[in-house]
Amino acid sequence: MRRMGRRRTRDKDLPQRVYLRHGAYYFVDKAGKWNRLGASKAEALRAYADLVDGPTSTFEALARKYAEMKLPHKAPKTQKEQKAQLERLVALFGKMPAAQIRPGHIARFRDERSQTAPIAANRELALLRHIMAMAVEWEVVPVNPCAGIRGNKEKSRSRYVTDDEFRAVYEGAPPLVQVMMGLAYVTGQRESDLLRLRGSDLLPEGVAVNQGKTGKRLVIRWTNSLRASVQMAIDMPRRQGLVSTFLICRQNGQPLTADGFRTVWQRHIRSCHERGLIAERFTFHDLRAKAGSDGTDEKLLGHMDPRILNRVYRRKPELVSPVL
Repeated sequence: MRRMGRRRTRDKDLPQRVYLRHGAYYFVDKAGKWNRLGASKAEALRAYADLVDGPTSTFEALARKYAEMKLPHKAPKTQKEQKAQLERLVALFGKMPAAQIRPGHIARFRDERSQTAPIAANRELALLRHIMAMAVEWEVVPVNPCAGIRGNKEKSRSRYVTDDEFRAVYEGAPPLVQVMMGLAYVTGQRESDLLRLRGSDLLPEGVAVNQGKTGKRLVIRWTNSLRASVQMAIDMPRRQGLVSTFLICRQNGQPLTADGFRTVWQRHIRSCHERGLIAERFTFHDLRAKAGSDGTDEKLLGHMDPRILNRVYRRKPELVSPVL
């Protein structure tokens, strides 16, 4: 008959065969030998993972596998953001055995991170939840410890860019900013999607857009304003005789990066605010909301669910009539 071990009376949160004795953690192997794991619990759990399961079951290994399998298929901006988020998560959970991560660990991480960056905490929690969901599929963990852990409440941005503010920033702006502002307002598309536009996207019926974030494919019908904005992009200064496949590019024909444009945009919008042309700064993404607020086609922004348009992008105050 197989001999059953005695039930723990203390340290019930520790893995099997791991014990805390005299200020240190030990793993007792089948031969009865006590193997010192470390003085701290975190150190001990990392050592336990390497000793018993090997490095494949650690959170660090999960994060690495996620980065290899999932990140390459995401939009460039998302890749950049999630790489930074992964670094923070790995720095916190490190080589902890993924199966030993508990809801309490997740909740403490959320609470501590939320003290300084509540929105960032939500994004990191969402990524952590996704990674652990994959770990369930890979049978590395039995359940997702993030299940039931709520994020911080977020208030939708309500900044509406008025026509006067738009004109104040547009007039006197560098040609690149004028082109991007015109295209953003007329088409309602994201900065990253505008920067990816190519000459081949200019179709007889309109401008074809393949949204990087959602994968949604749109063809925005030609209007006089859209034709004028596209022509401004084509007329941007380039080296003599140079032809580029990109609609918006640098003078050498190479595509303009998102970071490169944001540098130009931030410099200009800051200058407009400092000179008193606008009372409050706004983001380039706020122009997408202006397009959603001023436009009449609910499909322009590419959202499958119209509730997102109404909740997030319809920011223009609604004119209503009084009772009397």
